[in-house]
Amino acid sequence: MKSVLQLTDLHIYEDANRTLLPIDTKESFKRVLNFALADGGKWDLIVLSGDLADLGEAASYAWIADTLSEVDIPTIAVAGNHDDREHLKKHFECPSAINLGKWRISLVDSCPLPGVTGELRAKELATLREHTEAYPEAPHLIFLHHPPVALNSAWMDAMGLKNASAFWDCLDNQDNVVAVVNGHVHQNFDTYRDGVRVLSTPSTCTQFVPRTDRFELDPRAPGYRRIELSEDGKINTEVKRIPMS
Repeated sequence: MKSVLQLTDLHIYEDANRTLLPIDTKESFKRVLNFALADGGKWDLIVLSGDLADLGEAASYAWIADTLSEVDIPTIAVAGNHDDREHLKKHFECPSAINLGKWRISLVDSCPLPGVTGELRAKELATLREHTEAYPEAPHLIFLHHPPVALNSAWMDAMGLKNASAFWDCLDNQDNVVAVVNGHVHQNFDTYRDGVRVLSTPSTCTQFVPRTDRFELDPRAPGYRRIELSEDGKINTEVKRIPMS
């Protein structure tokens, strides 16, 4: 069994006095991280699924990397629409795929252009198909920033993955894909698409109310997702939120 900790949408600022609607994102991230570390069991991998920084500032990534260096857990990252790739890749490994035990984990960049909407380039799709086809016996877990399905939230779905159909076409006949996990939407969402589990995860800072036509802040606490990867190719996952103060 391998345990993956997903942390997403940190929105860290260089300015220690700046907040996000109106959460202190650094303090909130540290609380979520410490809560996860206090959770029972060992973490084998941390996945940061985008929007590590809010303004793409170099100091934001340095602060996150320094904070995570104290926990000594392998960490990989994929870009979000708020991220600066140069700064991100200076401080974090951003592989297109890794092996974790018997599992194959792919990270797909859904943010090729400025703006909040996601899109997958032909190169990203080709690489993803290559990875899934090259390891037909390995159960596969995919991370990207934008959700590849509708969340029944009008304002958020307008900022989703524009070419989601191309993503799913890429996975046609790939029976080894078990789940797809994303960030971006600051909320918990759990569904299936053609037998593949699709999971969205709360932010480590502000939360958005699910299934609304317009933007609305959710008073629920920040959190993280635990993903347990079993040797037989099954996953067990749950979202955990920090205690409300």
